Amino acid sequence: MQTLERFTSNPNPNQMIKKTTFKRGQTLDQPWVKLQKTIYKDLGFKPDEQEKVTEWLFDYYSRSHKIIIYEVVNRLSLVGIFPYESKTGYFAYWETVDNQSINRDVFRELEKDARDAGIAQIKGPLHFNTYHRYRLRLGKTPSWSSFDMEPVNPTYYPSILEKVGYEISDTFESHYLEHDTIYNMYQSIKKYKKQHPDHLKILPLTQEVWNTYYKQFYDLTTEIFSQNSNYQMVLRQEFELLYNEVYASGLCPYSSSVIIDSRTSQLASLSLCRPNFAGLKETFQDFEEGYQNLTKPILLAKTVGTHPKYRGNNLMNAMGIYGTEGFINRYDGVIFCLMKSNNPSQNFTKHLKHEKARYGLFMKNLS
Repeated sequence: MQTLERFTSNPNPNQMIKKTTFKRGQTLDQPWVKLQKTIYKDLGFKPDEQEKVTEWLFDYYSRSHKIIIYEVVNRLSLVGIFPYESKTGYFAYWETVDNQSINRDVFRELEKDARDAGIAQIKGPLHFNTYHRYRLRLGKTPSWSSFDMEPVNPTYYPSILEKVGYEISDTFESHYLEHDTIYNMYQSIKKYKKQHPDHLKILPLTQEVWNTYYKQFYDLTTEIFSQNSNYQMVLRQEFELLYNEVYASGLCPYSSSVIIDSRTSQLASLSLCRPNFAGLKETFQDFEEGYQNLTKPILLAKTVGTHPKYRGNNLMNAMGIYGTEGFINRYDGVIFCLMKSNNPSQNFTKHLKHEKARYGLFMKNLS
């Protein structure tokens, strides 16, 4: 690594900024992990990050991005991610104590380096792309504390960003619904259960089905989500770092499903749901073992969608009915996770009684 150490405009030894330009193949220091042990120790939650995934991301993206790590020891970490072929850069891996002056100085340094790299606007927090941790949770901590892979942070983070000139560019929501709300809704709609074409078969997403169709999941999710705001293409290798057999072992086969075109054996739709295992101290080998260790099982409805060429066939309804039937006898509640605030996917929950958590992606123009 190439390392520079310098003082900020306020020569206070406690605010010395250490800057490190990451070079491919070098050992990655992760000051944000050290800070998390302090910042989150009394909050009851902490971010989900896999160290090996983080190391792969830095190593791979250093070929096409300038990556600078900023650190004020024991007080702040921040990473600037500046693509060589884009005017939009990102800040990421931001963890900080509640100190406005330190953040002012470090973000000022990041923005200077961004301008030098030809960057016109900064977005964040965003860890390289939207397949990984991004956004801040806004407002008070919700009743569920945190769910797997939810963006979580101390409540003072958004205020610090706003005071250094960042504004919310996109908002997202998670909705928590109690069991009885879903049960009552299901009783009122089940008689209207609609059919879909016979050649489109719905299957429980078991481990066997996952293994059979695994190679298609990458292509299917790319087709489903590529038009979403802030979506960025990833390599199959990167996709498989996250969505693999370990991930699949935690899926709930009673609520997760896929729809197959029996004429072509092509995946048409998928619904990936799993219990909220956040905070579970016991290790587990598969869904059933993990589920048995939950004192209050909450279902996470995270990734649901239909291939564009199969839309209009009532497939989302079919997967929704299947998932609801599997939910009723197994879960105390459900969280519909991280929906964009203006996304039609909210139509299912917005008129039902629910608890809401909000999230924001922030942006600052540097011109």
